[in-house]
Amino acid sequence: MRIDGSPIMRTAGRTSRCAVAVALLLPAMTSCVSHETQRTTPGQPAGETARVASIQFGFSIDDIVTDHQYKGQRSTFHITYQYRNGLVGPTATKGSEVVKDDTYPFFQNVRNGIISDIRNYPRKKDFYEIFLGNLAEGTLADYPQLSWIRIKVDVPAYASVRTARFATVFAEQ
Repeated sequence: MRIDGSPIMRTAGRTSRCAVAVALLLPAMTSCVSHETQRTTPGQPAGETARVASIQFGFSIDDIVTDHQYKGQRSTFHITYQYRNGLVGPTATKGSEVVKDDTYPFFQNVRNGIISDIRNYPRKKDFYEIFLGNLAEGTLADYPQLSWIRIKVDVPAYASVRTARFATVFAEQ
């Protein structure tokens, strides 16, 4: 356990921290916001700083049948992630080859991997927090270009659970 109380999780030889939040469904959306920080770069005169952007990207997977907890259950997933600094533009044509670890991944590949993991998730009775944590950890293991990922799922009222709800998981490498 870390000093801040968050668990340390191991995935494919990487260390990541995973935080989980669950609440009743509220009218809140995850937004993709970029911010800038300053750092001194090698070769710059002392006292000068360079602007380095933290680049985040996000997308939604709307109304996908997950069959999670109940047969026929539909959910909407909101994915936001931040790229590591120092990545370069893609050198491959989309889908033609594996993207190198120092290159921005095609978001369609990230999205398709998450959709496949959702559809093929073996433990349909897991709590959503565990389900999302496994999705987040697997995605980070597959894409070392990402420094963190946030996955939120909106779960509408369905079957015997008459309350719409959501869960959010944040994991970082």
